[in-house]
Amino acid sequence: MPFRDVARRLRLEDLGGGQYSARERGIAYNLEFTPLGRLFRINTEQMIGRFQPDYTFGRQLTAKLTAKYGPPHYNSLPDGIASWSGYTHLRFASGQVLPREIERLSARLTTLSGEVTLHIQLLDFGVLLRDQALLNQGPRNRGADVATF
Repeated sequence: MPFRDVARRLRLEDLGGGQYSARERGIAYNLEFTPLGRLFRINTEQMIGRFQPDYTFGRQLTAKLTAKYGPPHYNSLPDGIASWSGYTHLRFASGQVLPREIERLSARLTTLSGEVTLHIQLLDFGVLLRDQALLNQGPRNRGADVATF
């Protein structure tokens, strides 16, 4: 998603280095954009109440996350993390094609003074890799043009 679309939805505070923060409906956001201005990382923190997360809550939260993101690849909620990964085959500079993780989602809980916070992180490496490749095209082609031997 381009920066301008995110900025229409959230009031962004510039943290520098392509990172921004925002707060909306009780959720704190920390966002990161590629040098071409496309969103590739979203971290959220949401205080969800004062209680002791137990097995039943872990199952309830997992069910809610699964309904939205599909079944996790790994799950140890409420004490640990739940995580999802997306893979694709990428061609590396050597020409070799290998599977590479391009998307990652994780959810975890923390408790501080009885207040439970839900942390969710979404990373889309595919967006980052595509933008890095686009930025590299000009310098790569100029390098090839000036190489003499």
